[in-house]
Amino acid sequence: LAGISQVAEGQEWPDLSLVSFEMEFVEGGVRLINNEGDLAEMLVSAGVLMPQEKVPEKKKEPLPEKKEPVPKKKKEPVVEKLPEQHLDRSAKHQVTILATGPSWICVLPANDLEQYATIYQELKEHVNPSSPIEPKTPGEVLAALSVADPGAWYRARFQKKTSEGFEVLLVDYGSTECLPAENLAPLPKQFMQIPPLAVRCQLAGISQVAEGQEWPDLSL
Repeated sequence: LAGISQVAEGQEWPDLSLVSFEMEFVEGGVRLINNEGDLAEMLVSAGVLMPQEKVPEKKKEPLPEKKEPVPKKKKEPVVEKLPEQHLDRSAKHQVTILATGPSWICVLPANDLEQYATIYQELKEHVNPSSPIEPKTPGEVLAALSVADPGAWYRARFQKKTSEGFEVLLVDYGSTECLPAENLAPLPKQFMQIPPLAVRCQLAGISQVAEGQEWPDLSL
């Protein structure tokens, strides 16, 4: 959401799933509007969100030129990627909210709802859970068995390894999970041809959740 710095300490985003909005790209992020009005304006009026403060731009002083030695390029491993997302920023889109984070929301365009449901169902049938993998290169695409949604496989992108496991981004849902290797498996080739469905964005003009407030439950 444009202008968001983070959710206030001790606060969490509410469940905004299955709420239909019209999404419009504007300067600094997006506006989400339904028959109740503009989401950001309603939550600012209710004292839940803080509007973004405009910070005056500082003049940048030119830095002296330095001649740095040209480093030798390291040969990076080839990582198979999903196709790029293509969303017309000049048009308005009917969307539902899937996931939220400290300073962002992920939405699913209404045109992709059927494909989302198909992928969700077919992954259960085609992923081979007996072939766990340990990804090594950030950006690797794989199948991830969600902990938040038990029994459900998602298309995922490996981000980093932590002391708790492997951090992956669920590309069709928008949330991040840290999973053990036994929850990761190769992604069948037929699912590599579809761009990520979740669109991460920011609400324009919002800085953060107000102190002591929580996002309301906007789920249907």
